Amino acid sequence: MADPDTLKKKFEAWESRIKFHLEKAESLSVSNQEHRCTTNELKERLNKLTEQQADLSKVRSEEQKAVSDVEEKLRQANDRCAALRKYVVELMDIQQRYEQLNESELAEIEKTFSERKLKLEAQREAVSWYEDRLGFRVEPSTNALKIVFTKLDPNDMDRKFSFSIRHDKHTNLYTILECEPHLESNKELVDELNRTNKLYDFIRSMCSQFEAILLK
Repeated sequence: MADPDTLKKKFEAWESRIKFHLEKAESLSVSNQEHRCTTNELKERLNKLTEQQADLSKVRSEEQKAVSDVEEKLRQANDRCAALRKYVVELMDIQQRYEQLNESELAEIEKTFSERKLKLEAQREAVSWYEDRLGFRVEPSTNALKIVFTKLDPNDMDRKFSFSIRHDKHTNLYTILECEPHLESNKELVDELNRTNKLYDFIRSMCSQFEAILLK
């Protein structure tokens, strides 16, 4: 039979081993719990990071759109600036050419303007004379110009002498549409008008032909 002291020592040794294994088991259990907590925390952090990444992507997309809008506005502004620069250059060119005109050229321009003004005044005076002395008037229509004379017949000052004439813009030719009373010299007068393009001379010639009828 074993010695009691020996048994006691063996029992204490077993107790120490059992205690060691229990402590190790508890340590592993705590470690597993801590590991599970750490895993859950990492999952939560990962979810938060994913949400933050989505928010950042949205913000980045909005910023890119804003940058594109700004770039488009800058391009439009550059186009307007380029057009404005071109317009300014054209104005400066016109101003430079105007400044290069010498006094003789300016005098020639003023002379031409004065001559045209005098010619226009003369034409107005002639029309006024025709209206007062010959009862001349013009009646425009959609496709022709009607010229009317009165005060030609001393026996009937209200008697009308008229003709309608049309001008073709494509051929630059005149055509008489109607004439009352009829004149035999219509064709010759119109041919002369188409050759010289002097409408006032043609009107005077027609008036003279009307007056010639009264002398017959």
